Amino acid sequence: MIGSALHYVAQKLDEAIQQRLRLQPLDQKVFLSPIMGLDGSVAIKTENVLVFSLVNIQKDPITNNIYHKNQNSTHPKIVQAPPVHLNLYMLLGAYFKPEQMADGLDTLSIAISYLQGKPLWNPQNSPGLPAGLEKLIFEMESYDFQQLSHVWGAIGAKYMPSVLYKTRMIIIDDGAISQLTPLITETDSNIRKSN
Repeated sequence: MIGSALHYVAQKLDEAIQQRLRLQPLDQKVFLSPIMGLDGSVAIKTENVLVFSLVNIQKDPITNNIYHKNQNSTHPKIVQAPPVHLNLYMLLGAYFKPEQMADGLDTLSIAISYLQGKPLWNPQNSPGLPAGLEKLIFEMESYDFQQLSHVWGAIGAKYMPSVLYKTRMIIIDDGAISQLTPLITETDSNIRKSN
């Protein structure tokens, strides 16, 4: 679900940039990709693009983790684990040649403007949103220089002009029932009494 959701967002960002810059559909400008490959080299082989990269996944601290129980007295009691609410931290960086950095910053500005204008994504305003997603909420994060240094150090890459977004709420729920307790439908009045 995470991959499908982020692929969808990257595709919509790309479409918005192509439309704004009047590019051909094959001129892809947004790539969902890590910044660095497993071998330590830059993962993106195409220059002059925006890199949309997942840099962290966290459980939303606000959500409750107690088990859900169906308290309806006419049905068996159902106990199941609650869904996991995730926050995804997405880095949107301008990977442009130095002589084209002004274009890169303009392209990054278009992406920021698009996400600012559409912070909430749901099935009503985002046709084709992957099944199972109720909503995505994009919030721009502000990091100071020290935090920014830590982010780029953790990625293992040189800084590029970028913006960090917290994307909430990816909900993962397998719907597995851990316990089903049948209802008591009758009582036995002939219980033996022991002396």
